[in-house]
Amino acid sequence: MSKRQQTVWAVVGPLSLLLVLPTAFLALAPRGAPSSVSTSGQLPRAHPVHDASLHPLHARLAEPSFATEACSSCHSTESGSIRDKDHFLNERALLDQTAWADSIQLTAKCGSCHRLVDADQLPTDRWEDTLINFMSKVVYHLEQAPTFHPAPTGRSYSEWMEQTHDQWMDVLHYYLVFSEPETKLPPDPPVTGVRFEPTAVGVGLGPHVHHQIGNVNIVDLDQNGEPDVVVSDFNRHRVTWIRREDNEWKERPLGRVAYPGHTAVGDFTGDGRPDIVVADVGSNNATDDNVGGVVLLTNEGPMAFSARTLLDGVGRVSDVRPGDVDRDGDVDFIVGVFGFLKKGQIGWLEQREDG
Repeated sequence: MSKRQQTVWAVVGPLSLLLVLPTAFLALAPRGAPSSVSTSGQLPRAHPVHDASLHPLHARLAEPSFATEACSSCHSTESGSIRDKDHFLNERALLDQTAWADSIQLTAKCGSCHRLVDADQLPTDRWEDTLINFMSKVVYHLEQAPTFHPAPTGRSYSEWMEQTHDQWMDVLHYYLVFSEPETKLPPDPPVTGVRFEPTAVGVGLGPHVHHQIGNVNIVDLDQNGEPDVVVSDFNRHRVTWIRREDNEWKERPLGRVAYPGHTAVGDFTGDGRPDIVVADVGSNNATDDNVGGVVLLTNEGPMAFSARTLLDGVGRVSDVRPGDVDRDGDVDFIVGVFGFLKKGQIGWLEQREDG
């Protein structure tokens, strides 16, 4: 006999789930200095090594050719800021890496939500897109900008970027100076004798079939001793089951979920049949809106599933896992709410018997 379930949502604690991804956008040229990329395609290199005790530009700051050699591959040499030796960016050349970072409060600016990223984590030509066209938008939408003044609240993005332009240029040029032209990657692992061949399974692509897979779970759903595939398909808004029938892979729908993500399979109702709990991401686009949820696909037998919403009205849900959290002998669900920039929670759904 299965028991009717009632679930109660409890938040364990907030999380800062900020994921910084270098993203390719159009470059934003520094104000007052039209961008002109050099024929070599490389940004200016201002130092040869990272462990120099003094910034190498220090000794050359007074030379007439300083602006041309240090900045001309990205900026016009007619720019007033480049020709002005007292410009704040030229003054940074007097500082070593640590002093430059301290002078612009780099840890507060770029390390309040995540670990401070080292300059050599990205090649030089990726930093402008990453900082100016991606991270500035993240900071703006967070509506908090540690040590960026003024704060973005109440201002349009373009207005705020104009007002904080010099601060962003200071951070950007720090990373340009102390990065490397190419990111150093570890060597490839040795080649093994294992080889894989791709084979399409389930409903293939076609003029009217477009998949966007949110999760793949290998599990013996029908308990016949052979692995099946439980697939979460964003684009078709459904969870499907791929299994072997007559030596062919065949796909059938199990239940509709708005944007199904991670799935977990188990007997969650106590009737001996495998059920499926699904993390409903709620949106294909990054958002802090309360669009996420948790859906339970209950196995009504024989392999017919009914969908029941256990949780809704929360941020985008990235994961759900079963477990007896309160040790009362039944299954609860631990839920990861990813959200976007402002929301992040870990909570649990307590199973309670209703009648």
